[in-house]
Parts: sequence; C-alpha cells; structure tokens
Amino acid sequence: MFNIFRTDGPAYRVALIIYNLLALNFLWVVFSIPLITIGASTTALFYVTGKILRKEEYHIGADFWKSFKDNFLQATIIWLILVLMFYLVITNLLAIKPLSMGNFLYYMQYLILFEIVVVGIYIFPLLSRYHMTIIHAFKMALFIGNRHLLTTFFCLMFFPGIYYLLGWRLNLILIIALFIVAAYAFWISYFVKDKFQLYVRGDDLIETGEEEETPEE
Repeated sequence: MFNIFRTDGPAYRVALIIYNLLALNFLWVVFSIPLITIGASTTALFYVTGKILRKEEYHIGADFWKSFKDNFLQATIIWLILVLMFYLVITNLLAIKPLSMGNFLYYMQYLILFEIVVVGIYIFPLLSRYHMTIIHAFKMALFIGNRHLLTTFFCLMFFPGIYYLLGWRLNLILIIALFIVAAYAFWISYFVKDKFQLYVRGDDLIETGEEEETPEE
C-alpha cells in the first residue's frame, strides 16, 4: 500500500507533475506580463512540457529561459500576427452581421476564426521543438491541424471539459487557475507530440527537418 508514496510510485509522479505545472504557470505569467511577450513565453511553456512528456532531462527555469530567449523574435511576430488576425475577424463579424446580404460573408468569418484557433493550437508547440521560418510554421500548423481534426477536437475540449467538471465552483476554479495555462500546454503537448513526428522525416514538410532535441526512436 505504501508503495504508492515511493519516489517511483504514482502519488509522487502526480505530485511532481502538479508542482511542475505550478512552477511553469508562474513563469508563464511573469514572462507574459508585458503582453507582447505572450508568444515567446507560450513557446517556452510548450518547450518544457514537451520535454517532460518525452521523459527527457529538463530543468524548468533554465529550459524555459533558453526557449524564451531563442524563440523570442519569431514567437513575438507570430503572436502579433495572430492577435491582428483575430481582431480583424471580430471586427468583420461586427460589421457584417447587420447586413441583409452578408450571411455568406458572416459565416465565412467564423470559418476563418476557427482556422486562426487551429493555427494558435499547433504553431507554438511546433516552434518550441523545430527550427522553421514563420511562414512555414503557419503552413505546418494549418496543415496538421486540419489533417488531424480529431486531435484538434480533443485539444479544443480542454476548457469546456474543465468548465463541465467544475461548473461554477469558485473555490475549485481559483485553485485550477494557479496552473490552468501550464495544464493546457501539457494537454496539447500530449496530443500533438506524436503527430509532429509524421512530418519530420521523409515528407520534407518542415524546412530544416531538425529538432532542437534528439528525437526518440
């Protein structure tokens, strides 16, 4: 019975994951305070959660900072592009809705909005692990997200799932909020980690074809 509390037991592993998520969530919040840096901090978050899931050696603070620094420029540009696209689509929705002949354009904006969300799900995990240009990162995120719609669906179900489980229990919501972003990154990383491997070798869909870390065989 007491084996579950050993360092190789399930209780310890769960506690370690919770601790890592709390630490990562704190780092993400601190590094995202300027708002413009959210893309870089999100990329760093996925970099560490990816290493945890692949059971690679990791150091939360050092690895977070390494990815944040290395991907800062690209991740910031990508973040700003996504924010601008989201703003334009929302503006279009508000402008088109009153028009009697604008039904087609109105629903097209929802389709575009969905694709922006799809790109947002995949692009930062991709950037955290592979070397690629900004344009290629957008192409890959869009391609993988639409080719693996079931995986995309599971990724999208994180926040509705949390809401369904917790309802309006304010005390639980406040507790979950302490590591909700890191938990989301952990969730996404779990579902997408194997999908990326399908396009690294052979198909030449990623420009450099090189990972920041040696892939598992």
